[in-house]
Amino acid sequence: MNRIAILGKGGAILMLSALLAVLALPLVAGADEAPIFASVRIYDGIDPATQSQIAQVTAEGFLPIMRASDGFVGYFLMPAEDMLAAVSLFETPEQAAASRAAARDFVAENLSPLLPNPPTAHEGLVGLHVRGDMTPGALSSLHASLRVYDDYDLAHFDEAIELANSLLVPDLLAIDGFFAQYTLAAGEDNLVAISIYDSPTAAAQANESAIAFSREYVSQWSPHDPTGFSSDLAVAALADIQEGSNLVAREVFSSIRVYAGIDPADHPEIQRVTAEGFLPIMRASDGFVGYYLLPDGDMLAAVSLFEIAEQAAAATEGASEFVAENLAALLPNPPIIFEGTLDISYLMRAKDRLSQGMSSLYASLRLYHNYDLTNRAAEVNLVARILLPQQQAAGGLFSYLTMHDGIDRLVALSVYESEANALASNTLAADFVAEYLAESVPEDPVRVNGQLGIVALAELGMGENLVSMMSG
Repeated sequence: MNRIAILGKGGAILMLSALLAVLALPLVAGADEAPIFASVRIYDGIDPATQSQIAQVTAEGFLPIMRASDGFVGYFLMPAEDMLAAVSLFETPEQAAASRAAARDFVAENLSPLLPNPPTAHEGLVGLHVRGDMTPGALSSLHASLRVYDDYDLAHFDEAIELANSLLVPDLLAIDGFFAQYTLAAGEDNLVAISIYDSPTAAAQANESAIAFSREYVSQWSPHDPTGFSSDLAVAALADIQEGSNLVAREVFSSIRVYAGIDPADHPEIQRVTAEGFLPIMRASDGFVGYYLLPDGDMLAAVSLFEIAEQAAAATEGASEFVAENLAALLPNPPIIFEGTLDISYLMRAKDRLSQGMSSLYASLRLYHNYDLTNRAAEVNLVARILLPQQQAAGGLFSYLTMHDGIDRLVALSVYESEANALASNTLAADFVAEYLAESVPEDPVRVNGQLGIVALAELGMGENLVSMMSG
């Protein structure tokens, strides 16, 4: 899912959804570091419905060609509704040109039908390069802001970079969630800046800082506020992290099973059997992303997350014999099943949740029937722009997921540090639904609430249970 924000004289608005990334202490590139050559290509007139296909083709076919090229430093793909920006980073202009030649046939065959208009190109040496020290294997979502300054007096480019290094960079590094910053002189009178962060709040804050810096310190060389856009990154690759593979997770398939008629006294045994026998099968399955088990009186909700539907089906088949033998007697009724791809996915940064020592989490699962999905894409924008920041600000939010079945059902799963956090955030969510989604939601949702019995995530501890089982 990608959210576009136009950056103009009115400032910046950032719309996005998030699975948040992990990072450690930031590192600033030294003055003696070899320069990087950047190529930025901005396409317009793209059919928004093809953005996911473009991202998949790029990640699976084009990125391997790029990362195998001499001098490869990095690559970012920013899809935003009918626009797309591709950022290539190489050690030299010659290596960048060679990589383009090597990939030309692939692009012509696989991507040109999806890119109806030729791109606007910006190329040049990166004058300012600031990188965070990322943890390999932990990145799942990143968000970028691209700013293009027109009619920039590049005769003062070095002076502007010195000012930015001393005045702007400290502000960027102080923003929690920093990933990278690249600034390059492009052509004769263009300056391009790319900021990458791991959260909507951080990205918006960086935009504000950058525009304020430009107005106060370099307005004599930059007569206009920048134009550009912000979006989720569909592809993010750096040569020194995971050998250049895509750092950004693609869509996640969710399978939710809600059981009724359970004896509440059986919940501890169901959790024990699940944690000891079923969860190891799940976490060993290809494409495993996460698993949640939520007991609530005579009900039970099990949420499985996989990279694709086929992997989820394979995992379910592989565990069916175990479930039939060990859990069938405790689950007297067949489940109601909800399946689909997540359209919103937020997860607290691993460094934060690990520091808390997860032992107890409270979850709220809301099942909406007869949901009008006609305007779902616009509603996702509203949730990402309005509700999610409100819930983050309220405190205690661990994760927030929504998915729909493509017909008339929608499921939302909210996970919090405590019941008090959940109740406060649920009030915010109810007010948001009443104000913005009333026409799409004809009836109150079915709710399954309570302390989580199990939460397991593939990126944490190889997917073992992060929550202590409830006592009998």
